[in-house]
Amino acid sequence: MNKKMKVLPTCYQGQNFRSRLEARWAVFFDYLSIKWVYEPEGYDLGDGVWYLPDFYLSDFNHGVFAEVKPDGGDFTKAILFGKQCDKGIWLCEGNPDLKIYKFVDEVEDDTVIPNYLKAYKENRFWWGADACDLDLDKFIDSKYEEGILEYLHAVSAAKNYKFH
Repeated sequence: MNKKMKVLPTCYQGQNFRSRLEARWAVFFDYLSIKWVYEPEGYDLGDGVWYLPDFYLSDFNHGVFAEVKPDGGDFTKAILFGKQCDKGIWLCEGNPDLKIYKFVDEVEDDTVIPNYLKAYKENRFWWGADACDLDLDKFIDSKYEEGILEYLHAVSAAKNYKFH
């Protein structure tokens, strides 16, 4: 029997989120000083299909959208949106973690790791997963390790945040 996880609306920093998972991503973004706007506006994808991205990150990679889903969630509309918009979309699957994510824009469909070493102001950007041969252990042990603690603290803060 396949049971769907119950969504738990959650308030964080005065913002009401549709799910606890979205609120955890907001904690993660805050911890890394990534400015976010929750559900900024809806978009017409054509053929009567509308899409409402979960977040807009104005100062990450010169502005990207982010869609949050639980592990195994359906990103179909988010992918379609990412291919149509000029900013692209970060597919945030599951809880924030040190892992490889998918990023979709009008040019490519790529696997990426958020660049926590350069994670400040307008200089935020991605490392292509091929930069670490899709091997996170190799990536962590590489020359980029000095920025990992900040990122891991953000992951821990998001996972352990006590919502009221």
